[in-house]
Amino acid sequence: MKKPSEVKTLWNEYYSVLIPAGLVAGLFLADKGQMIDIMLICESGLFGEMLASVITCMSIIISIFGFLIPSLISAKNDVMVKYFIEHANMPVFVGKIKSVVLSGLLGIFLSVLLYLHNNLGSIFLKVLLFSWIGVALNFACNSYRFISIIISLLLMEKKDDGEKKCANTASEEKIKNINSKIPRL
Repeated sequence: MKKPSEVKTLWNEYYSVLIPAGLVAGLFLADKGQMIDIMLICESGLFGEMLASVITCMSIIISIFGFLIPSLISAKNDVMVKYFIEHANMPVFVGKIKSVVLSGLLGIFLSVLLYLHNNLGSIFLKVLLFSWIGVALNFACNSYRFISIIISLLLMEKKDDGEKKCANTASEEKIKNINSKIPRL
């Protein structure tokens, strides 16, 4: 049996895939069992407005990355940011950031395709809807993860905990806290 820390590590690594996959599988089974009809989403009078709001939301979140990444790079002199840059697996971190942006762009593209729902076959439209829901949820999970990491790196250093310390040292508790926030991807 795995230790709770190993389960937490696995969850942190895969939740952005498990949550969307679980929800899409549940929706697919409910649609297959005729408990819901996923196609009714397209028949709503507000379907176009929903697509526009999803596109706007994804665009805003992608632009937040455009703001936060340069802020992180310019803060290289901060102790926490420097520690993160030295100890994180940067190729993996950069790859995961790129995958968030890619899933956001894919979500926008799928949303634009859904505007053509009247001209698509029903099977293709169902596949497109389930894909769109999965991509949107994956984007939301990954965006939350990385925006919270970057914001905590930028803002945590600014706190004054009232202790007098040497310039290049940190308490064990602070080091454990920092290490717990660095993604183990």
